[in-house]
Amino acid sequence: MLSQVINYYDSSLANAFHAATGAADSRSSLPTHVSFLRQLNEQDGPMLLCGSADGAVRVWRNYTLKDSHSMATALQAVTIHLPPAHGHATAYEWSASRSLLFAAGGSHPEMIYCWDLHYEMCSNMVRRCQALSDLISAVCTVKS
Repeated sequence: MLSQVINYYDSSLANAFHAATGAADSRSSLPTHVSFLRQLNEQDGPMLLCGSADGAVRVWRNYTLKDSHSMATALQAVTIHLPPAHGHATAYEWSASRSLLFAAGGSHPEMIYCWDLHYEMCSNMVRRCQALSDLISAVCTVKS
């Protein structure tokens, strides 16, 4: 999927690239459905967090500059079966105050994965059937 970055002030195209490969060509060999986009680090050098339906997460730096974007990191936020099974969509949520990415879906839809993007590691896994208070307390203990 081709990600397009539009200039807010004049609606011009600032940059366009494939969310999986970084290629400027939309005919990439990797079909990817981007289901989650968030801007990170707005003050010091913006980065773009792209979450795909296949559970892959990529962070791009310099994404607003034409042909200057580069991948800062990539990770597999949730595991998937190969070939991907239908019916278990991947969902993401971002906590900017704690730099945590929550991901659910894939091969284990009953799990919520808590990713600490400062350390680029999964810091916790919680079963979705647990009470919401268990999830909140698990997240709070990760950063305490």
